[in-house]
Amino acid sequence: MNFCKTLRCAASLFLVLFCAATGHAQILVNGSFESNYSGWLASGNQNIAVAGVPYTATNGTKLVAFNSGNTTPNGVLSQTFSTVAQQTYTLAFELGAFAGDSTPQRMSVIVAGRGTGSLLSQTVTINGPNGAVTR
Repeated sequence: MNFCKTLRCAASLFLVLFCAATGHAQILVNGSFESNYSGWLASGNQNIAVAGVPYTATNGTKLVAFNSGNTTPNGVLSQTFSTVAQQTYTLAFELGAFAGDSTPQRMSVIVAGRGTGSLLSQTVTINGPNGAVTR
């Protein structure tokens, strides 16, 4: 049986995402954002950034920067993908903060099933490194 899941991320950070069935290939489309927003629905204050000062990409050369330029932290990324019932999946992502002070930065990750509501809802907090990059 196939189910569709939606992955949403809202953050004021930078992000690279991976999601795969245990022991299987990547199921997210363009998880490293090498094709910009292809496969993603994007809204709010965010942009595709190319690795270089102050950003480091660990999978390819691109990433998403949320709230760059100290804009309102309202960026949302989402992607719908199919899964198989009783299959275990792993969602992995890299998260970092670049900030001029040590203000905590938060990213919410929500995985929702079609008609089943939220399957996962978690907020990750990372402290801004006072002018340096934290990963």
